[in-house]
Amino acid sequence: MFFIDFFSFHIIFNFLFFVLGVAVLVKGSDFFIDSAIFFARKFHVSEMIIGLTLVSIGTSLPELAANINAAVKGRSAIAIGNVTGSNITNIALIIGISILIVGKVKIPKKLVNRDMYFMLGVTTLLLVFAYFFDSKNYCINRIESGIMFFILIFYFIYLFKFHKEDVDHEIHEHEELKVKSMWSAVLFLLLGIFFIYAGSEVMIQNIIAVSDKLKISDGVIGATIVALATSLPELSVTIIGIIKKKSDISLGNIVGSNIFNILGVLGITGLINKIYIVEQINNNTVPDLKMLYWTLPLTLVIAVLFYIFMLIKMQLGRIKALLFLLFYIGFIFFNFYKV
Repeated sequence: MFFIDFFSFHIIFNFLFFVLGVAVLVKGSDFFIDSAIFFARKFHVSEMIIGLTLVSIGTSLPELAANINAAVKGRSAIAIGNVTGSNITNIALIIGISILIVGKVKIPKKLVNRDMYFMLGVTTLLLVFAYFFDSKNYCINRIESGIMFFILIFYFIYLFKFHKEDVDHEIHEHEELKVKSMWSAVLFLLLGIFFIYAGSEVMIQNIIAVSDKLKISDGVIGATIVALATSLPELSVTIIGIIKKKSDISLGNIVGSNIFNILGVLGITGLINKIYIVEQINNNTVPDLKMLYWTLPLTLVIAVLFYIFMLIKMQLGRIKALLFLLFYIGFIFFNFYKV
C-alpha cells in the first residue's frame, strides 16, 4: 500500500533537498567566516568593525547567493522577501533566542550612536524606494539598486578610514581558528564561495518547486522559509559570540548583516534584475499586498524597536528577548494565515 500520494512524495523529496542545500550553504559560510577573520587579524581590525563588515558579509552570503539565483530565474519577489524576512529574523528570532540563553548583554555605545542610526536610515530608504519612485510597477529598479550599493561602499570606507580608534588588541585573544596560514585562508575562502553557490542553487530550485505546487506566493516563501534558512549562519555566530562574551562581534554582526542585506544583497540583486514586489494569482501578476503592507513596514518597526530596547539601560535582557520572540511568532503566523 502507498500511504503517500505522488504529490506528497514530491513535496517531501523537494523538502529533503532543501535541507541538504541549507546544510551546504551554512558550511560554506563557516569556511568563509574563518578565512575572513584570519585576514581581518592581519590588519588588526577591532571586533566591532569585524562584526559590522567581514563577519556580517560572511553570514549574509547565503542571502546574497539565494537572491542572485532567484533573480536570474526571474523570481525576484523571493529576493525582497528574503531580505526583509532575514532582517526581521535577525532581530526578532536570533537576538531573542541569544539573549534568552545568556540572560543579559550590554550594548556598546558606538553601536547605538553610529551604526544603529545608519541601519534605521537604510531600512527607511528601502521603504521609500519600494513605495514611491516606481509605485505603478511596485519594483526596485537598477538605479535605486546602484544607489544602495554605492552607499554600502561609502559606509565601509567610512568605518575603516575614520574609525581607526576602534582598533584594539582583544581580537588576538579569540579562540584559535582552523585557518592558520595565508594558503589555508585562500583555500577556505574558495571552498566557502563554492559551497555557498552550490547550496543556494539546490535550496532555491526546491523552494521554487514547493511554492509552485502549494500555490504560496514568492514573497511569503522568501520572507519565512528562505529567510530562516539563510539566517542560520547569523544565528550560530551570534549565539556563540554572546556565550563567549564577545557581544561586540555578535551585535555588530546582526546590525551589519541587516545593513548589508539591504544595501549589498538587494543592491547587487537589483543590478542583475529589477526586483518586483508582486505575486501570481490565477496566472495574473498583481502587487504582493502582504509584502507591501505587512512585511516591509514590519522591517522598519522591528528595527526601531531594537533601537529603543538598546537605549533602555543600554542592555538587552530576557523580557525584551521574549517580546522579540512573540513578535516573530506573530510575523510567521500572519504570513501563513489563510495560505
